[in-house]
Amino acid sequence: MRSDNGTPFASTSAGRLSRLNVWWLKLGIMPERIEPGKPQQNGRHERMHRALKAETARPPAEDRQRQQRRFDRFRQEYNQDRPHEALGQQPPAASYETAQRPYPKQVPEPEYPGHWECGRGAGIEGCGGPKGLTTNVIFTCPAAKASLGRQLLHRPLV
Repeated sequence: MRSDNGTPFASTSAGRLSRLNVWWLKLGIMPERIEPGKPQQNGRHERMHRALKAETARPPAEDRQRQQRRFDRFRQEYNQDRPHEALGQQPPAASYETAQRPYPKQVPEPEYPGHWECGRGAGIEGCGGPKGLTTNVIFTCPAAKASLGRQLLHRPLV
């Protein structure tokens, strides 16, 4: 899932993982981040936000119900009616397909190889653990409320 480096997509915790990232990882969705300060690397998303703000929030509606109606109209027009150049002048709904992968009733906890050592706060700055541990260690950071292997910590999340 490609995103920028802001909330809720990134944090200052271990591995820059937010709660949303951890949830995605448990579902098998790999986060992919753009470089900080380079919104052009996510241009389509930035363009959608510009249109969303212009058509729904500037100026804001008088109350929540009217604001929600603006958002609902925008979603209908953007996804169902408005042609998109990148989609051959078709609206996104014309090419949308339901995912074939079933959504689990309960999000699974990560499974790690049996030879990995597990420990709380082991080796992640800000979590109170020592530095310089071997590769086969699971890190658990109470601040991030997540466990992650050192391999994942150093995996590029560009």
